[in-house]
Amino acid sequence: MSEDDVKGRGRGPTPAVAMGKRITKPIKVLVTPNGGSNGKQIDCDLAPGDNASRPYVTKDKVTLTKDEGPFRIEFELDGLYWDEDNPFNTSRAAGCPPGNKKTNDNEQIFLQPANGRSLVVLNLNDGDACRIQFRMNFADGTYCDPILENGGRT
Repeated sequence: MSEDDVKGRGRGPTPAVAMGKRITKPIKVLVTPNGGSNGKQIDCDLAPGDNASRPYVTKDKVTLTKDEGPFRIEFELDGLYWDEDNPFNTSRAAGCPPGNKKTNDNEQIFLQPANGRSLVVLNLNDGDACRIQFRMNFADGTYCDPILENGGRT
């Protein structure tokens, strides 16, 4: 994804913020269901998709370094497909964001359309450090909700 791919396509509240931002850090994240479930919520493990992604990805969290970014995060599903109408919800509030509507209540996250097992997210990692709860929604109606730690920028 180039800078031109980001311009005007973000599903965040202010897509213009993404315009002109140079993507400096690509991160690949493999998402695998691990068998645990609580109704429609399933447990997923996150793993780095390549060696360059290892510093940012742990089993249940993506951690972005302070004063770096924006980050292009590519989530690749193993054994599942994205809900292409509502693949990803975010919230800076505590707890999992609601999944019954398209929600993205922060100015940090911009989505590209989901494509089968792949979803690309632009995270600006700008402003104050914060924890972003996110919910990944899958085509079979299940979801999981890992954490994204934004290091922010000084």
